[in-house]
Amino acid sequence: MCLIKGNHELFAQMYLESRLEAKQWKLWGGVGTIREIEALTDFQLKELHGFLRDLEHYKIIDFSKYKKAVLTHSGLHADYIMGLADGEIDIVRSIERAVQEDEFDYLISNDLHYVPARLIDRINMFVIVGHVPVMSINDDNSYKIVHKKKYMCMDTGSGYRKDGGKISMYRIDDNTEYYI
Repeated sequence: MCLIKGNHELFAQMYLESRLEAKQWKLWGGVGTIREIEALTDFQLKELHGFLRDLEHYKIIDFSKYKKAVLTHSGLHADYIMGLADGEIDIVRSIERAVQEDEFDYLISNDLHYVPARLIDRINMFVIVGHVPVMSINDDNSYKIVHKKKYMCMDTGSGYRKDGGKISMYRIDDNTEYYI
């Protein structure tokens, strides 16, 4: 398992840097995390801040089904797409550019799910994301992992457990899905 930076990790970092007020973060689901942060010692706060600040925005993994894949939180921000000479979209350079230009906008972007399929088909590597709960993507409003031609969405609605959402896991070695 590897942890990559998502919007909630960025929210915690911003809160620790006094760039996000508690009132706003609570609206975005930070109530429990704020309570836990307030119980930390100064040393623990400093350690947490460094950990959050240094989290990677993506990780490239070997993925037998697709050779290589990119794990990232939101996938793609349409304003920062970087192309290759052959017309493919360089997903890694696109992520790096988006993060450099506006980390917040990248981590809250849901563009991967809404840009035209002809654009997604040009991505040069398979992408595994979370961020957008799958029930808003699945035609049947189910909480199952979404499998598309060029990407997979893993956010199976843990934050919506009372409505049927689940924690999901995907084992890349044998393409097995698990739900809790």
